[in-house]
Amino acid sequence: MPYYRLKKADKEFFSRMEDTIDTLTEEPYQKYWATLGQFIHTFSIAEHKLLLVLRKEARIKDKIAGIVFSGTRGEQASKWIRAIREIYRPRRLQTYFKRALDQFGVISTVRNNVIHWGARYDRAEKYLLVSNKKFTPAPHKLKEFPISVEILNAMIRDLHTVIASFDFELYPDKSSTSRFVMLTGPWRYKPPQPNPNKRHRDPKARKRRQLSSRRSR
Repeated sequence: MPYYRLKKADKEFFSRMEDTIDTLTEEPYQKYWATLGQFIHTFSIAEHKLLLVLRKEARIKDKIAGIVFSGTRGEQASKWIRAIREIYRPRRLQTYFKRALDQFGVISTVRNNVIHWGARYDRAEKYLLVSNKKFTPAPHKLKEFPISVEILNAMIRDLHTVIASFDFELYPDKSSTSRFVMLTGPWRYKPPQPNPNKRHRDPKARKRRQLSSRRSR
């Protein structure tokens, strides 16, 4: 039976099969997988360091901290550290540390989306795309962005700086000028900005505008 005469459900099935075949042949995923593994590994180190900073800021014994903060993830740890610093006003967030927390949050969002949504090769655009489209979100909640080996490497390099910043909080060394300069350098990864020309249209809203236009005539 010709492909164009297949039912919609059958076409969707074969489309999914093509995605599976792409994955099995490891093209173009192979280099991406290797770099993704390095990225996840580096991210886990940064998150571990952040939890150590939280323990230090909370000023409680390690054994108690192991119980209280069990299962805590980086995002929550960052919020608690900021809240604790607000209590101890003399110990406000240093610029380099705040920058590290902010960038860690940005990268954490990317990491969560990549892990939970996965990446799919877009044959038309010829790049890997991370998207929540398969979860059929409302038009205004659709989120997608490209991912690549270069983007992952940029985040890995930033995570190295983030880790150094967290280490600086754990083990302060005011004499290390070169290290401090590294902590205040520009970030390599910048999240993609939304395209103002690409707006998701709501069919119902368009009909309402058309009816309103007709009534005003």
